[in-house]
Amino acid sequence: MKDQRIGSPSLRDMLIVIISAFACTVIMSSLHAYERLYLFTRIYKLQLFQEFAVFLPAFLAMGFSLLYYHQIQKLESEVTRRRQVEKALRESEQRYKELSITDDLTRLYNLRHFYNQLKKEIDRSIRYNNPLSLLLIDIDNFKQYNDTYGHMVGDKVLSCLGKVVRECLRKTDSAYRYGGEEFIVILPETKGEDAINVAERIRKGFEAEILSPRPNKAVHNTVSIGASQYETKEELEAFIKRADKAMYMAKEQGKNRVYLMELT
Repeated sequence: MKDQRIGSPSLRDMLIVIISAFACTVIMSSLHAYERLYLFTRIYKLQLFQEFAVFLPAFLAMGFSLLYYHQIQKLESEVTRRRQVEKALRESEQRYKELSITDDLTRLYNLRHFYNQLKKEIDRSIRYNNPLSLLLIDIDNFKQYNDTYGHMVGDKVLSCLGKVVRECLRKTDSAYRYGGEEFIVILPETKGEDAINVAERIRKGFEAEILSPRPNKAVHNTVSIGASQYETKEELEAFIKRADKAMYMAKEQGKNRVYLMELT
């Protein structure tokens, strides 16, 4: 009897090897039985397909690659999804932080954030010996305006002033709703005389705004602004108080003007 292992395998034999090898690959992959691959190859080599068995490891490797290609894609999709979730979470945290320090009506920062930021700017001014100025802004005759037209109309005035202030500032400056109709602006690296220029832009810009509290009625509102420049070793409260005093001086001198309060 001839040894049936001699000669080339037929097409049928090759198909049997391919199909069985692929089936075994899938089964062993699902069972994580990778250590049996070598044994599986040896079994085939001892049977009828001695010559063809040489190519079996390569086929099995290809089978593994095809089998796990989809899983790799799923893993990449999961990594991408997690990155997107993390990015969305960071953005959400940033929005929450901004909301917690922002006044809803004027879209300026709130009073709590003002004190934190002013402390940082004072420390920076002392460290680098840079000038630092404040502006304290108050809407003229705002109580009378509210009493005449109502608080909802008064809110539009506050919102309008917030818009004008934002448009007049540099990126390094920051503005805050100080309380009621009062606003305060921090001007880093700004001397008192330069702070006056910024204040004048705000004053003129707000005066140019036309509001209509009633149909066919146009109103121009005005502000009084006090300015002060930080002096070395000055207390934070004293610095703010000088700006506040300067604002009242602007009121006493006729309103709709800017007044610089220097250290006495």
